[in-house]
Amino acid sequence: MGRMPPLSETWARRLARAAARDVDPNALTWASLAAALLAAAAFHAGLPVHAAPLVALSGFLDLVDGEVARSHGRSTRLGDFLDHTLDRVGDSAVFVGLGLGPMVPLEVGLGAALSTVLVAYLGTQAEAVGLERVYGGLARRSNVMALVFVASLAEAVYAGALVYAAWLVVALSAATFLQRFLKVYRSLA
Repeated sequence: MGRMPPLSETWARRLARAAARDVDPNALTWASLAAALLAAAAFHAGLPVHAAPLVALSGFLDLVDGEVARSHGRSTRLGDFLDHTLDRVGDSAVFVGLGLGPMVPLEVGLGAALSTVLVAYLGTQAEAVGLERVYGGLARRSNVMALVFVASLAEAVYAGALVYAAWLVVALSAATFLQRFLKVYRSLA
């Protein structure tokens, strides 16, 4: 999991410390994926107000899973692998669900799915070549899911909010990809 903003970091750490020691952080990761898949189904069905709390739940569980693992000494390579892999599956599903639904054109939903995966890929690819994992930029998962959450609620009063949000995700992801690419490139050159 990437660096969290200070406010969410504080409450996530407190919640993680309060969690029972027998809470499996990997189960939280799988639950985050399940919430994202249900959100995708709701978007596909044209029910953004139903999708909104599921997007929020997925994001919340993603914030907490790593903190639970760290606070109880249960961080593992498997957990890290599951977290990053299942987050990408969940993110992609949300945007594909949007694209297959009645509110967002398919090509915009697919563009958002692809662009968020590329941002995450570049972050972990830096680690694969011996650098620290790169998390910076506006298109971090927490920011993207917060935008989708707000746009899902806004769609109820402003038809088109999700289209604008999906386009914004594509633009922010492109900027974040370029930012991360240049950072890694400069570190390796």
